[in-house]
Amino acid sequence: MTDGVKLPVGWSLTSLGEIRSDQARSINPERSPGEVFELYSVPSFPAGRPDVLPAEAIRSNKQTVDPGTVLLCKINPRINRAWIVGDNSPYRKIASTEWIPFFPLDGIEPAYLRYYLSSNSVRDYLAANASGVGGSLMRVNHRTIANYPFPVAPPTEQKRIVAAIEEQFSRLDAGVAALERVRQNLKRMRAAVLQAATDDAVLRSPQGSVQLLDLLTTPLANGRSVPDGPIDGFPVLRLTAVRGGWIDTRQVKAGSWTAREAAPFTIKAGDFLIVRGNGSKHLVGRGGLVFTSANVAYPDTLIRARLNTGLAIPAFVALLWDSGSVRKQIESAARTTAGIYKINQQSLGQVCLPIPALEDQERILGVAEKHLSMLTSAEATLTSATTRTPPSLLHPRCRLLRQTRPPGPERRTSLRPPGTHRRRTGAHERPESLSCTPTSVAAYYAHAARISCQASGNL
Repeated sequence: MTDGVKLPVGWSLTSLGEIRSDQARSINPERSPGEVFELYSVPSFPAGRPDVLPAEAIRSNKQTVDPGTVLLCKINPRINRAWIVGDNSPYRKIASTEWIPFFPLDGIEPAYLRYYLSSNSVRDYLAANASGVGGSLMRVNHRTIANYPFPVAPPTEQKRIVAAIEEQFSRLDAGVAALERVRQNLKRMRAAVLQAATDDAVLRSPQGSVQLLDLLTTPLANGRSVPDGPIDGFPVLRLTAVRGGWIDTRQVKAGSWTAREAAPFTIKAGDFLIVRGNGSKHLVGRGGLVFTSANVAYPDTLIRARLNTGLAIPAFVALLWDSGSVRKQIESAARTTAGIYKINQQSLGQVCLPIPALEDQERILGVAEKHLSMLTSAEATLTSATTRTPPSLLHPRCRLLRQTRPPGPERRTSLRPPGTHRRRTGAHERPESLSCTPTSVAAYYAHAARISCQASGNL
C-alpha cells in the first residue's frame, strides 16, 4: 500500500472504490438470438484476445462493458489477471461476471490503472483478503478493494509511466527472442555433436553397423506392470525416471509386490532402459542409462537392454541412441494405437549402430562428453535468464521490479549424472575435437554465453 509514501507534486490519493462505478448491466445472451458478441472470459485471458461468439454459444449471464474498461479478475487473485476491454470488433462487448469492471473515467489512463492492479502490493492485498475454500474457489469482490488506496498521477505523467513500463516490456520481449534464438542454435549444435560422434564411429567401424540384439548378453526384456502398493512395497521406477539419457533412480513408487517377485526386474549398473510408448513420436524409444545398481525394479513401460561390455561401452551406446540416424530408425518403426506411439522388442533389436573398437568408443565418448557438457552449461545459463518475470509497478513513483521465478526442474543432458565422473578404461589420447565436427563447439559456446549474458543484462 502507499502508507508513508510522500506523493509528488500534482499527484492525489484516492481509493479504488472512488474510481469505480457500477455501470455494468446483466445480460443473458440467449435472449438475443442471432447476435454476435465480443466476450471477455477468464479462460480467454491467457491468449490475450476475447472470444467472438454467437449468442447461442454463450450459456450463462454476463455483464456489459465498454471499450477502455479495466477488468480485474475475482477468481484466485494470486494469479495476476487484469485486462483492458479493447475495440476489436463491431460487436457488443460483454464480460464474465468473474471480472470486476472499472469503466473509463476522465483523468485515468486505462493502462496506468491496469498496471497498478497488476502490482505486487495490490496482488498481495487481494490474496490476503480473498475468501473461499482454496485454489480456484478463492474470490474477491468489489467491496474487498473499495478502500484500497489509488495514487492518481497527472494525465501526462500517467502516459509517461505507461510508456516507461511498455518500453521495458519491449526490451524484455527482445531479450527473450534473442535467448530463444540461442536456445535453438544450441539444439542444432547438440545434434551436430551427436552426428559428428556417429560419423566418427562409422569411419572406424570397417565391419559396418551392428544390430542392437547382437550387442546384448541377454534378450531384450519388458518390465512388469505393478499396481501401487503399501509404503513398504518393493520400489518400481516411474516413466519420469528417464532423464535426458540417464535413469534417475529416485523417481520411484511403491509397488504391490515383494522383493522376490521383483528380482527378475531389478536394475543394475550398465542397464539401458528404453521407453516403449509415448503420445509424442519424438519421445518413443528414448533411452536412459543406469549408472549405479539400485534395489529398484523397472516397469512394463520400459524395455531393458543389458549390453555386452566386451563389445560396447554402455555410455557409448547411450550417446549414439539420441543421434539422428538412430532416431530415424526408431520413429519409422514406431506404430500408433489410440494416439500412443509404441515400439516393440523386435524393432528395437534391429536398430543398427556403428560400433568401432573399444578404444575408439572411449575416445569418441570422451570428446563428445566434453562438448555436450559445455552445451549443457550454456543451456543452464539460458534457463536461468529466461525465468525472469515481467516488471511490475511498485508504487506511485513507478520503480520497476525485477522478479525471479524459481527455476524449473533441472534438465539432465550429460551422459553422466551430475557430480560423477566416468572412470577411463585406458589412457587413450583425446584429440581436441571429433574428426567430423563441423565447427568449434568451444567457440560457439563462448559466443552463445556472451549473447545470453547480454540479453539477460537487458532484463
